Formats: sequence, C-alpha cells, structure tokens
Amino acid sequence: MKTKRRRASLPSITCPHCQSVAAIRTSESVSELLRQLRFRCENDECGHVFAADLVVVRTIVPSACPNPLIRLPFGRTARTANDDTPIPANDDRPAAAEIAPTPS
Repeated sequence: MKTKRRRASLPSITCPHCQSVAAIRTSESVSELLRQLRFRCENDECGHVFAADLVVVRTIVPSACPNPLIRLPFGRTARTANDDTPIPANDDRPAAAEIAPTPS
C-alpha cells in the first residue's frame, strides 16, 4: 500500500500593507541564531517585498548533541512582543522596605 507523502509548506505571514499572504522567497544566514528572510506579497497589485528576521530565542527541549558555543535560555512560553501588560511582582506581599526593621 502506497502512503501519500505530505509536502512541507513554507511559513508565511501577511503583508503589512494589504494583509494578503506573503511568502518567503529567499533567506540568508546572518549568524548561528539569526536568519534574515525575504518575503514577497502574493497580491500582484501590491507586490510588496520586505525583510524579516527569524531568531532562535530559547530552548524548549535540549539538544542531544549541543553546540558548546550556543547558550540559550530554557523556557516553554514567552510573552508576545506586543503585550504591554506588566508582569506583577509579588503584588500580595508588602515591599521589603515596609517590613524591614529600622535601626534605632
């Protein structure tokens, strides 16, 4: 029995001008952790070509053959870039200055 092989699809984003799909046309390695991608809008009337950076930011599952020159933080999730909501810092506890004894 033959199995149907799925073709991997390339990642895409929307064009910042017309909101149509923009596909990767080329990419260039800048460093071990950074790759610059060139996108082209699929809308022929728009035709916008733009660059975006793809950056490795953290490790989710460690490598079985790690590169000793690469240091990445561990973590599962991160705040989105446009999340302006501040992270609470011990909201239910008083500040250290309020509970520290004052010298007499």
